[in-house]
Parts: sequence; structure tokens; C-alpha cells
Amino acid sequence: TTAGTCPNTSTQTVEIAALAQVNNVYSMQFDGTNDYIDLGTMPAFSADFTWSAWIYPTIQPIGTVYRMIYTQGTSATAPYFALRGTKLHFYSPQSGVYETIAGFIPYGQWSHVSVVRESNVINLYKNGVVEGSGDAMTGAVASSIGQIGKYFNLSAFWNGKLDEVALFNTALTATQLLSIYNATETGKTADLNDLTTPPIAWYRM
Repeated sequence: TTAGTCPNTSTQTVEIAALAQVNNVYSMQFDGTNDYIDLGTMPAFSADFTWSAWIYPTIQPIGTVYRMIYTQGTSATAPYFALRGTKLHFYSPQSGVYETIAGFIPYGQWSHVSVVRESNVINLYKNGVVEGSGDAMTGAVASSIGQIGKYFNLSAFWNGKLDEVALFNTALTATQLLSIYNATETGKTADLNDLTTPPIAWYRM
């Protein structure tokens, strides 16, 4: 924390401490054809949530081609977090389609990406910075099969690397997401259990 002068009588504190780190020299490679990870039945996300991951597309995303990061469900109404071309993309039957407009995900390098639902508003982040927000989402993400790297119907397979996929049943703040990004360096990533509310599932890859 750091002290400062406020223009009124309130007291404010700002979290500036860096997150702890864990060793990280591996990730999972997906071929874009038939590679994926089946997580089994995942719990429901009934209110605020965060899905986050480090992504490394190995080919230039183009047009409206979908590449799945994470999906939860076994039908066409399954909520998912993906790339659509070069844009971050989130879908749920309660919110419809939402994607970043100005955001751009490069290929051939790592980016940290997150979808955050807070008070029924969807926000999409890249490298700890919000890239777009707005669409309302009501209702819950139902408990269902979770999958990393593909859509429910054996399509939209991820092409490239994925790492540190984490699911939270809380909305991480912009400060927390930036701290995850800033804690990463060669051979190290943020220890997500160091957050105030750790993830309910964390796939180190």
C-alpha cells in the first residue's frame, strides 16, 4: 500500500505489491485440426466470473475464422471465449455475441487475455488493459463439460499454444489483471493463488 493526500477526509489505499511467481517453462501446443483438452464437468458460474489465459497463435488469424480458447457446454448455446480473426470474442446465449472492435491479437507472440463478467457487463482484456466492454449478460453459465481449444462440435480448434488457463468465480479487477501480466517474465508467471480470490480451476499446462 502507499499513502497519499485525498481532497476530502476519506482514506484510500492502492494495491501496488507484485504478485508472487511460479516457474513456467512449458505450455501446450495445439495443431488447429483435432487437439483439445476435455476438462470434464465444470461448475456453474452463476454471477460474476473471469476466464483468463495466455495465448500464442502460430498463424495469422484472418477474417472471421474462429479459434476457441475455452468453451463450457455441449450444444450451440455453449458460452465460449475465442479469437475471431484478430479480435477477442465472447458469446453466451444470454448476452449474444460480443467482441473487441479496436483490439488486435498478434500472432507469433504471447498475449494475456481475459473475459470478465461484472454486474452483468462483459469486459474483454488484453495484457491487463480493457479492450472493449458493454454487452449485458443475464443468467448463469450452466455447469457442463469444459473444453480448452475447441468448440462443442469438434470445430474451431485452437492453432498455436495455450498456457495458464484459469477460471474464477469472481470478477478480477483491472489492477489484478495487470498484475498477472506484469508478474510474467522468462521462465516465470504469476502465482494465481496469490490473488485475493484464487481461481476455482487453474490449468498450468
